[in-house]
Amino acid sequence: VKGQQDLEVYTTRPDTLMGVTYVGIAAGHPLAALAAENNPELAAFIDECKNNKVAEAELATMEKKGMATGLTAIHPLNGR
Repeated sequence: VKGQQDLEVYTTRPDTLMGVTYVGIAAGHPLAALAAENNPELAAFIDECKNNKVAEAELATMEKKGMATGLTAIHPLNGR
């Protein structure tokens, strides 16, 4: 962003890395805030995520939500 920068990622399943099609970032990540600067819909989604108070035990069974940020990443193995 603003040129290029690395994004460190973590996976518990490196054997599935070739099939990765997206990178998820937390609502509180600086890249999320940067992407939301000119995207009111994304900003509202981030606010909703940040204000959603859920017990940790409920997180495992909750429906996961996400939204495209308009940012792209290069796959580390295939370069696309």
